Amino acid sequence: MSINKPCSYCGAMIHESEAACQSCSRNLSTPAATRATITPSPSEAASPAPAVDGRALLRQELARLSQQGWHIISQTETTAQLKQPRRWSTVGLVLFVVIPAVLSCI
Repeated sequence: MSINKPCSYCGAMIHESEAACQSCSRNLSTPAATRATITPSPSEAASPAPAVDGRALLRQELARLSQQGWHIISQTETTAQLKQPRRWSTVGLVLFVVIPAVLSCI
């Protein structure tokens, strides 16, 4: 009789004897509690992490991406939808501009 259990990472049903999840490819040979345990070093535990303002970070990233040519389609306080403009390739330029111009002159 096969015994299935959920993967502790992605929740996909896997056979109990499998060493890795077929869905997320995570190693399941050690218990989940052991994998998730992270012990900070004494210096990390003493100093608090700097506060991060998500909205300010989003504004900075949007400004950077806008300078690179991305267009902001929609924006909320915490999310944004961007669109990268299309770029003409050399082949596309030749096919759709140069050849019709030459053929119209003939």
